[in-house]
Amino acid sequence: MATQEDIRNRKRIRSEFVKRSLDITGMDLQVLHGVAYIRGIIKPIKGASGNVRTEVELISRLIRQQNLVKDVVIDAQLRD
Repeated sequence: MATQEDIRNRKRIRSEFVKRSLDITGMDLQVLHGVAYIRGIIKPIKGASGNVRTEVELISRLIRQQNLVKDVVIDAQLRD
């Protein structure tokens, strides 16, 4: 079961994805016991350019640096 802190951090992490030109409608994001699990499909928004893998790795590093989570598990399909 997720704690209140996990729920708050999940919202903060999701907002980092929303700030970028990524279509996360197919993404499943869970934070459990301080670990972020990113699953599903992540792709660029139509008409946007950029590398999805680079953006996701950048977000992963950013949320670790902000101490939102202890670890990030990326098990998602990253489509360009």
